[in-house]
Amino acid sequence: MEPSPLQPPELQSAADSEIIVAEVATDDRAQPSPNDRLGASRWQVLALLFLAAGPLALPVLFRSPRFSRFWKMVLLALVILQTTLVVVVLVVFSRWFLGQLGQLRHALPQ
Repeated sequence: MEPSPLQPPELQSAADSEIIVAEVATDDRAQPSPNDRLGASRWQVLALLFLAAGPLALPVLFRSPRFSRFWKMVLLALVILQTTLVVVVLVVFSRWFLGQLGQLRHALPQ
């Protein structure tokens, strides 16, 4: 094999005979990622689930180390129940509102 002109001389002989393994140094004091910090607080996860994002926050719940598997399943059921109730209330309110609008339309002179 012909040596590469771009390779340093000390690596030219090593490339032919042995494999060089590089190790990546890690910093033990590295800051947690924003995703890790988000799931680190139980209160933040509960606020996301029930006050802000509802079912969109379920991945945060399931990645959070602060909840046991049992509590994750309980909270999943509660979020599904809450979302169902919100949809039902929205449908009932929409029907009522459209009924009121229809009555108003018939009551107005044409």
